[in-house]
Amino acid sequence: MPLTFAAMQPAHLPGAMRLSADAGWPHREEDWRLVLDISRGFAALQEGEVVATALATPFGDAAMVNMVIVDASLRRMGIARAMMERVMAAANPASWHLVATDAGLPLYEAFGFRRTGEIAQHQGIVAAVRPSGRHAGAPRQISRRSSDWTGQRAEWIAHQCTARCQRLRA
Repeated sequence: MPLTFAAMQPAHLPGAMRLSADAGWPHREEDWRLVLDISRGFAALQEGEVVATALATPFGDAAMVNMVIVDASLRRMGIARAMMERVMAAANPASWHLVATDAGLPLYEAFGFRRTGEIAQHQGIVAAVRPSGRHAGAPRQISRRSSDWTGQRAEWIAHQCTARCQRLRA
């Protein structure tokens, strides 16, 4: 079935969220909306369904490629390459940056990106925080240490790219 490509719009967000959830990415609807609000990009459609996304977010003279994702059943067919070509042709920054999983690294290297470091990403849901001690009534900063998270819903998700994401730049 042929693909069509369209400028990414808010109407594509349910399909984009499905793709990221299927891939195990932690992005919520508000995350997608924020990135779409400040970015330009494309959705690949098959019979009206979103099967791939890619966005470019400008930051002054630089831009960041992000949200490059392809439906698992359509990977290794050149769709990610087509999405990268489209999104990078739509902007002309002095430099490009991106964060990649190990699976995407060969594709990005083919576009001239190179590894420059690693990023550890952690996601979680904060349950109620119970103040303790003599400052129980005062506002307090919540620590990011996993040992400080409490409650039934404080389930940590060590995202698939923990200690494996590469920050790349062209």
